[in-house]
Amino acid sequence: MNQGGKFAVVFFLLISALGVLWIWIARQSNERAAWTPVKEKQIVPIISLTQPSILVSDPTQGPQNAPVTIVEFADFRCPHCVETAEELKKIMTDNPGKIRLVWKDFPIIPPREESVRVHEAARCAQIQGEFWEYHDELFAHQNTLTENQLLASAVTVGLNSEQFQLCFTNKITQSLVERSFAEGENLKIDGTPTLYVNGKKWNLPLTEITLLLK
Repeated sequence: MNQGGKFAVVFFLLISALGVLWIWIARQSNERAAWTPVKEKQIVPIISLTQPSILVSDPTQGPQNAPVTIVEFADFRCPHCVETAEELKKIMTDNPGKIRLVWKDFPIIPPREESVRVHEAARCAQIQGEFWEYHDELFAHQNTLTENQLLASAVTVGLNSEQFQLCFTNKITQSLVERSFAEGENLKIDGTPTLYVNGKKWNLPLTEITLLLK
């Protein structure tokens, strides 16, 4: 087979694999089925914001009608974000059904390109419905977030390794991470973690959030 023929076969296989992946995405839960990374970037422009937007593509925990909604801008390589993640998990466990947590990618820790790749990996886990499990794995291995570790964590949480590798290698979730980061910049966020509670920037201890539930 000549060089052109080999290229055509490789190109066809890549397009076919991407097609299978997008079909798989479309079959996810109703809340997630409406979005694709390309669509999200095109139809949800970032304008001057005073509070975070909540998109169907944002990873969330908790019911939509919860009395308290927390939007967290965080970086998986940020040490303080580990502590905040643990505190938020405890608060949500102690107050079941009363808090909705929304994740926003804000990869800011230098070298920034390394943080971006970690966030892209997490969004690839989201495509397979395992964002929060992968989120916990990343924080558990924060000091060793090499590409090998990102792949190992995918196996640990039970992801389809081939689909994950395809997504990660081809940077399929890059636009989601970029869009989330741009939103944080629009809000003039300059550090992580940064929290918004019911639309307002939160500067009090996390334990004070429980006062909103009474």
